[in-house]
Parts: sequence; C-alpha cells; structure tokens
Amino acid sequence: MKQRASTQRPRRGQRGLTMVELMVAITIGLILTAGIIQIFVNSKQTYRIEDAMARVQESGRMALDSMANDIRMSNYWGCQANLANTTNDLNNANAGYIDFKGRGGIQGTGDSNSANPPNTITLRSADSSPGLTPQPNATATTFNQNTAAALRVTSNMPRTNDILLVSDCSGGDFFQVTGTAVDALGGFDINHAVGGTSPGNSAAAFAKVYQGDASIFYAHEITYYIATTGANSGQRTFDGQPALWRSVNGADQELVDDVTDLRILYGEDTNSDRSIDRYVTATVLNTTNYNNVYSVKIKITVQTPAANTSLTVGQRAQHDFWTTVAIRNRVL
Repeated sequence: MKQRASTQRPRRGQRGLTMVELMVAITIGLILTAGIIQIFVNSKQTYRIEDAMARVQESGRMALDSMANDIRMSNYWGCQANLANTTNDLNNANAGYIDFKGRGGIQGTGDSNSANPPNTITLRSADSSPGLTPQPNATATTFNQNTAAALRVTSNMPRTNDILLVSDCSGGDFFQVTGTAVDALGGFDINHAVGGTSPGNSAAAFAKVYQGDASIFYAHEITYYIATTGANSGQRTFDGQPALWRSVNGADQELVDDVTDLRILYGEDTNSDRSIDRYVTATVLNTTNYNNVYSVKIKITVQTPAANTSLTVGQRAQHDFWTTVAIRNRVL
C-alpha cells in the first residue's frame, strides 16, 4: 500500500526580530514615553500655576483686610470728634512730628494712571486698645489741678516715646511719653515733659486738667505704600520684588509680598448732604476736601511669587483686587 506524502511544511525555529521590527518597537516606546513625560510636565505646571494663584488670593485678601480695617477706624478721636478742640503738644520743629490736628484723619497721593507710581494713603486715628483712664493723683480721690502733672493710671501700658492722645468730650492733647514710673499710690505715672526723643514735646502743660471722664489712647499715623525698600528703615524686600508696606508713626513693616500696584479713589461729598457724589483720585481731591471724604475705594494688584506662572513664558501672573470701605467715624 502506497503512503500519501505529507503536505505539512517543516516548522522553522525562532530566529528573533528583524532590525525593522526593533526600530518600530523602539519608536512606539519613545512616543509613549514622550506622551507620559508631557502629561507629567503639564500637570506639574498646572499645579504650580494653581498654587501660585492661591498664594495671590491669600495675599490679596490679607492686604485688603488690613487696609480696610485701618481705613474704617481712621478719624477716630474718642469722645472728642472735633480736632479743632484738641491741642497738639508734639514739637513741630523736629523730625517725626505728626500733624494730627492740621491734616486730619486721612490723606493720599497719586492718580489712577498705572504708568505713574503707585498711590499712597495716610490714615490718622486714636486706638482705644489701652483702655486707660486717668486716676486721682493728688490723693486717693483728688485730681491734681496742675496741667503739667503726670497722668496717673492703674496699669503701665504705654512706654517711653509712645505718642498718645488724652481726651474727654470737650478737648484733647496729643503728646509723647517722656517716661513712666511707679508712684506712691501704687499706680503708674505717665510723664509728658518738654523735650524727649524726637519729635518730643513742645510744652509740658496740657490745655486742661483731665479727670476720670477722660480716656488715654495710642495716636497712630499709618501710611500704606508700594516699594521694594522701606521709606524710613531702608529695609529691603527679601526677593527684590515690590511689596505692600505699612508704616506706623514712621516705623516700616513689610506687610504683603508681591503687591505691585495700589490705586485709590476717594468718595467725596460735594454738597454737604453726607452722601457721596463722586469718587476721585488724590490728585483731583484738594487737601481741604479730605474732610468731605466718607469712603475709600481700593484697588491692589498682586503678582504670583514665582516666575513662569503665566501663559507668557517666564512671566508672573497678576490679579486685581477691589474693595470699598466706609469711614465709620464719619458716616455714623
């Protein structure tokens, strides 16, 4: 019997990949790797931008909150709201003199043109935080009728060189503390002699004797401005970028980093009806018209703390923040 010939082809052994197949595999692997790297880079950049913008939001909120609080409390002088009834005993011939009486509670500089230097705003007010009331100082129940006598209080809150306001509902005196001491009655004496550290006092005697119906306040002149270097201290920002500075009685403090611009509009009452008729810049507003300002509109520009966080390569993203603040002690 004749066998049929097998039609099955002999199996060949595995010989490996050809050069073409290897190059195709490598190319596909490189494409996949490049895609994964691109996704990672984009995700990281997105995270950097979102994190930077979160910092911008925090900085903007902090800057506006600080400024709004000081603006809201500006022009507060205790029971005596009329500065015409106060006396400024600070020596106006010396550096550091603050014209509380002549310049009032608010002033500013600058215009709305972003090509020009940022605006500044100066706020003056009394701070009631000490909670101090003059105490009898001749005996346990009698006030000394000498207007140059030290103010006696029950706690030693003020420090030498602090600038204070003592006032009741009929008048007040701005003065600088020239020393404090424990007295024979167990209280503390606040001295206000002539001279002292600049600006010092031009007179030791107050305009009147202040008794138990008076209050003692810290007197503040606060200025907000944008700079890379403090106006009085020479202190520089840590990264060389502009920042919002807060100066209190000439002492600089860098408040918020990366604030690049500050623009301010003042709500002015032009017809004495205690209603705002227009918002104008400090350049337009005459000095005598600041007493007619009832609110302040603030715009600040904050940039991201790191470069290359904008759609433009290498640039910093920026965001504007607005708020309007009523001057509480004028609108009530």
